[in-house]
Amino acid sequence: MESLTRNDGVHGVGAVLLKNPRALALAKKVCWWKTPDAVLRDPVFFLNQAMMYANFEEGLWLEKSIGRDALREALDAASPGIHDERSWRYWRVRLDLDPDTPLPERRIPK
Repeated sequence: MESLTRNDGVHGVGAVLLKNPRALALAKKVCWWKTPDAVLRDPVFFLNQAMMYANFEEGLWLEKSIGRDALREALDAASPGIHDERSWRYWRVRLDLDPDTPLPERRIPK
C-alpha cells in the first residue's frame, strides 16, 4: 500500500477503504460523529480510532486487510488523545514496536 498521510483524500489506503463495506461499517462504529466517507478520507485518523475502539475480530480484519506496515505507520503518526495507555501498548507490542514509547502528548503553547 502507498504511504499513509493525513487527509490523503481518496489516494492510497483511503481509496481502498472507501470501497470496502466492512471498512465503512467500522468507520461508522468508531467515529459515530462523522460520516464514514469523511472518516475514511483520513486513514491515519481512522486506523488509530479503529485500533482504539474496534473489537478483537475487527482488529484482526484490519491487520489482515490493511497490513501491519500501514498500521505501524498510522500508529507512529497518531495524534495526541486518541489512544489510552492500554490500546497504545497492545498495538505497539502486536506490531513489534517498542511498547515503552510514550503516548503522543498535546503541546500547549506558553
